[in-house]
Parts: sequence; C-alpha cells; structure tokens
Amino acid sequence: MDEGKSVGLIIAAVLGCLGVLMCTGGVITGAGILVFYTASEPLVEEDPGVFTETEVAEPPKPAVDVPAGWEQYTHTKDCTSSNPGLVLTDFSFAHPPGHKFEICSPYNYVTLFQEDGSGKLTRQLGMGYLRGQESLYNKLVGDLIKNFEAGLPQGSRFENRSKDKYKTQGKSLVRRDEVLTLSSTVGNLADGRYAFRFILLPGPNNQGVSLILVERIDDESTKEAFDSMEGDYKIMIDSIRF
Repeated sequence: MDEGKSVGLIIAAVLGCLGVLMCTGGVITGAGILVFYTASEPLVEEDPGVFTETEVAEPPKPAVDVPAGWEQYTHTKDCTSSNPGLVLTDFSFAHPPGHKFEICSPYNYVTLFQEDGSGKLTRQLGMGYLRGQESLYNKLVGDLIKNFEAGLPQGSRFENRSKDKYKTQGKSLVRRDEVLTLSSTVGNLADGRYAFRFILLPGPNNQGVSLILVERIDDESTKEAFDSMEGDYKIMIDSIRF
C-alpha cells in the first residue's frame, strides 16, 4: 500500500454511544484512527553492521492534581472482539462523576459523554485506537478531519481554529481545534455548532490513543466552548497512564 492510500483513509465516525454514524465506505474506523504503516522500534548500533532493537525509557510523567470526588478508571478489558485494532488492555485515567460510559464499542476503548434531556449530545471524550509513527501524526490528523467532513450532511463543514500543540504529560502532542457546523440532525448530534478537539496521544509499541473531544456550542461563545475543554477534560487527558 502506498503512502497516499494508507493515509487517505475513509473514515466512519462514531460519536457518543454510537449515536452518530457518518460512513462513506471503504476502511471503517471511528473516533480512533487505523494506520497501515508498520512502525519500527528504535535501533542502536552495537557492533559495525549489527543492529538490535532496544527500548527507550521515558522520563517519569508529572503528577496530576486530581480533584476530590473523582474516580479512577483502569482499562483491562480485551476489546479486540469488538475491533481487532483495539489492542491496548492496560491504561488508566481519572474522571469526574456525571458522565455516561461506553466500553469496547466497535471503534473506541472508552467513550464518556453527557446528553441533554432530549438525548442529544452535549459533551464527549472518545478514546479510540491509533497505530503509527509519531512523525506521521500531523498529516494523519489533517486527513482525518477531511474524511470526517466528507461524511457530513450537505451544507455542514469544519472550520479550523487552532493547530497549536497540546501540552500534557511533559510532551507536545499533535492537536487540531475545529468548529463543526452541522446542517441537520445526525443520530444524537442535533443540528448546530460544536467545538471539536482532535488529539493524538502516543503509547507503547506505536499503539496510542486518539482523543476526540466534543462540546456543543449553544449560548456560549466558541472560545468558551474550547476553554471548557481546559477544565475536567484536560485533567482526564493529563491523567492517562499506559
């Protein structure tokens, strides 16, 4: 498979307890990203002409100040029966009460979300799968957004607001902030405007987690919607440990 085909994936996005399905055919992934690159481990030359694999130890991750009353979720469930790409079985994060949980959907390890009284999505953090080299992440997230947009109802669109890096766990991660204008209701997404934040978090053995944060924009401003992601959701992401 050449680079253009492997990166230019057709995306089916599943948001909020499988409430939204935007599918344009081909390879199906979800809030996660399936990458067909085979990434190699770091190599160190010990003798001339001889290369061996070695692990590079990461520095300790900064401690996270978790608010009182939060709970700890540890993901130990094997999700490969739902999707063979969901191979991670040992990661954890802290989370506040008040979210609905879905574990091992066909596309996500974990989805946390909130709905209004009519069952429409107001907030979501989806933790999907991600496989590939970090050097490809910038291109991947751009192609992901384009393919997302291709599956939207006519008249819907994404508008980029920021390509700044996301600072967490002592790292600078690939991030995209986009505003989605949805022209008609799709599943549990009512028509209207939504703040989307895409973050790619590398994990062990080139198996990471793709994070999609969603915040419905009602009476608040777009800035306020993205600012709200710097609250509970940022602490949750900062607390992820593999």
